Amino acid sequence: MVRGIRALEEAKVDVMIVGRGGGSIEDLWAFNEEKVARAVFECSVPVISAVGHETDTTIIDYVADLRAPTPSAAAELAICNYRELLETIRTERERMHRSMRRKLEVASLHTARYAEKFRYLSPSGKLKSMRQQLADYEEQIPKAMHQRLEQEQERTRKVQEMLPLLMERNLRESRQQLAIRIERMKGLSPLAKLNQGFSYVQGSEGTVKKVADVKKGDWLRIYVTDGQIEAQVTDTKKE
Repeated sequence: MVRGIRALEEAKVDVMIVGRGGGSIEDLWAFNEEKVARAVFECSVPVISAVGHETDTTIIDYVADLRAPTPSAAAELAICNYRELLETIRTERERMHRSMRRKLEVASLHTARYAEKFRYLSPSGKLKSMRQQLADYEEQIPKAMHQRLEQEQERTRKVQEMLPLLMERNLRESRQQLAIRIERMKGLSPLAKLNQGFSYVQGSEGTVKKVADVKKGDWLRIYVTDGQIEAQVTDTKKE
């Protein structure tokens, strides 16, 4: 898993989803390993954790840039902002086109009214002046439309340029907050408990929490910091 994370980081992907479907604690234990958590935390590519179901929690959930309850939800989170940006650009472009069409329609209406008005007045000097004015309008309208279009395109370009910077800043701030949370939660980590000499014991019926959970002759699996131990119960004693 660590090699896979580093390979995708070298490939310079846009975003990385680390996860799998639900399972037992043994199935999800790899996501609690320190080397996997460090690889996720040190990854320069934004990482979304999506391990198990919404109720499952692993170490990488605390060091990833974002946690999703399921792999499907992670995929939706990874593309949400990009779709919203495209929709914003499309909406602004349509609004600009509607505005230009309205201005052109108004100018055409004024042109028709002036033509009708001066058709009855018919002074040659005024008619010539109005014709020139109409010609100027016809020349200015396409220029104004082109200028407005360029302004909107420039605004869109700036938004596209700012988006990665904003994402990078948010990512940097998130990493700083995550680093603080990691330091605070190290004492709660299953790995930290194992390193302190505690162990996790599982019997045939599940996790062993008290003497009544086992009986003589049962086989137990004991998880410690560097692996697991299988042992058989030879006797029980309730304190």
